[in-house]
Amino acid sequence: GRMALGTWQGIYLFEHRSRPHRREVVLHLIGE
Repeated sequence: GRMALGTWQGIYLFEHRSRPHRREVVLHLIGE
């Protein structure tokens, strides 16, 4: 569980820094 959380957290931070607008896509996938 902790490993998965770290992975998602890393993806979130990466997407947020590289392309802020893609953050919404990531949040949408998590919401699903």
